[in-house]
Amino acid sequence: MNYFLLSPRYYLYLANSIYSMARSYPNPCFFLVTLYCCVMTGCATFKSEPIDPEVSAGDWSERTLSDVGLQSFVTEIGGISKESWPPQSWDLDALTLAGLYFQPDLELAQAAFEVVDSGREVAAQRPNPTLWVVPAYNSTSSIPTPWILTGYLYIPIETAGKRKFRIAQSQHLSDAARFRMATAAWKIRGDVRRTFLALWIALGVEQAREIQYHANEKIVQLHQSRLQAGEGTLTDVARAQADLNNAEIAWLDSKNLAVIAQVNLAGAIGIPVQAIDGVEFDFEDFIAEPIEPPGEEVYHSALLNRADILASLSEYAASESALQLEIAKQYPNILLNPGYSYEQGENKWRLGLNFELPMLNQNQGPIATAEARRRQLAATFKALQTSVQIEIASAVAVYETARNLYDSAAEALKAAETREQLARSTYEAGQDSRLAVESARVLYAIAKVNSLDASFKAQDALLRLELAVQAPLEGSDAVQNLLQFSQSP
Repeated sequence: MNYFLLSPRYYLYLANSIYSMARSYPNPCFFLVTLYCCVMTGCATFKSEPIDPEVSAGDWSERTLSDVGLQSFVTEIGGISKESWPPQSWDLDALTLAGLYFQPDLELAQAAFEVVDSGREVAAQRPNPTLWVVPAYNSTSSIPTPWILTGYLYIPIETAGKRKFRIAQSQHLSDAARFRMATAAWKIRGDVRRTFLALWIALGVEQAREIQYHANEKIVQLHQSRLQAGEGTLTDVARAQADLNNAEIAWLDSKNLAVIAQVNLAGAIGIPVQAIDGVEFDFEDFIAEPIEPPGEEVYHSALLNRADILASLSEYAASESALQLEIAKQYPNILLNPGYSYEQGENKWRLGLNFELPMLNQNQGPIATAEARRRQLAATFKALQTSVQIEIASAVAVYETARNLYDSAAEALKAAETREQLARSTYEAGQDSRLAVESARVLYAIAKVNSLDASFKAQDALLRLELAVQAPLEGSDAVQNLLQFSQSP
């Protein structure tokens, strides 16, 4: 606090300056208007920024993965060189970066953060003084002047550190909003990974169903040939035809699922589906075997450093500052009231001191409310931390089960592939029939679909574990940098 502002000499100087200005104007009303205009010259002005829905809709439809803004985003914040962007084939990390840039959820969270963060400036503001000026005219006496000028200056002084507590509360709320941005970034990361995984599975299933369809088609032809040669039955042909019909339906359904998966991936990134037509994808992250689950230190870190955990802690800290503020409000603020009047050629000065008398209440109601709010947020934090522990434990158990299922499906696929190769070898050696080869191909295709389903469950369980601990268990440094950037001050 500038203690010179509390000095009576300062206000005597200010009042004398106003008095000198007033005497230079023959009309006091004109003086007051001039003084008001001088005070208001530093005020902000309004600038209209209308929204054109047609233009914003057009902007969305024109988004592409070759966007210049996206390149600047990943090179400046993600730490990727301009020479390596855009990539020739888009993998999970590259698509995640695009999602963090295009998705409106992160922009919305950032806008919410900016609204809350602006409260820090509001909390830091000091109350303005009030100037009360009353000009009067004495019609019965004109010596030395008929004009009477009376003015009072009200200077509010906050006590008991109220401004400090307001600033601390707004800072904690700003931190909480920033951590909510990180939560939004993790949601985008999860949506992109899940839809990209679904696209890989859909394309793989479509390919396997195509193999199954053509194998069943060949089996029908073989049974028809055997029937014509008098070696088969109509029942065999009918059964093979039914299997072919089912295989055709499954193949067509897999094509539809691949189209839907592509649409969902574009939506998760925040671009129109046309923007990923013809784009080459790299599914290497999913082809590899599921990684080993992380160690206990990762789980323990999540209980302390997850974005929602940190946001809840910040909200609790804000409630403590709010309680301190309400307690400080027991102590009334001081209102300095220096005054000046010019009457009949005489200068008259006074210095008043006003403050509220806390006799009927000492702000007990707001204090009790603030204490209850603090208890509520403490219980909310404990409940959140417990739910995070349950979420992590559940994710670990699901991931372990999914990895076992993946291993079993991988062994079954390997066995089916071996049987197909063996059937083909014995057929080429003249020791088996073509029907056995095609039947082995059908079994291989079915095993491939089962393996892909197990891969999806394992990779989805890994994503669930990653979101539970909110730590990238795999991926590039650029993605980790951006996820950390979203919750950094």
